[in-house]
Amino acid sequence: MVGKKQRLDLVGQYSPDWKAGRYLKFFRISEVPSNIAKRLLTGVPNVNPSDRQNNSPTMKEMVDLAAKHHGTLDGYIKVTPAGGYRQHYLRSGQLEPRQDSIIFDTVTLKMSDAEAERLAWRIKPDSLVNVGIDQYRFWWD
Repeated sequence: MVGKKQRLDLVGQYSPDWKAGRYLKFFRISEVPSNIAKRLLTGVPNVNPSDRQNNSPTMKEMVDLAAKHHGTLDGYIKVTPAGGYRQHYLRSGQLEPRQDSIIFDTVTLKMSDAEAERLAWRIKPDSLVNVGIDQYRFWWD
């Protein structure tokens, strides 16, 4: 079990803007290893295992693919104040508590050309790019 501070520190390793404490609606996260992504499937901020990025596989399926194929995940942290975007500040002038969630929109996997083609046919990414020898990036808009 990862505590909230540990989780925030963990997320900060993969998002410079998050680590810097900038207040944005979205923070990019990059090259998150599958073992870290698995730890983020629970807690806050978390990856909801059943969420999808449009027509992507579920977040759990993407994490499982990354684990199976020695891959990494990219995506973003969606920041939502508890009262919605229109109520950023409480009457005291303090920011509302945030309800943050993590979404993966990209998985980069180590696999052969033939494996990548078969997987792309099955999971239908919006984009499939060869990013290195036996390394493919699957992305959903």
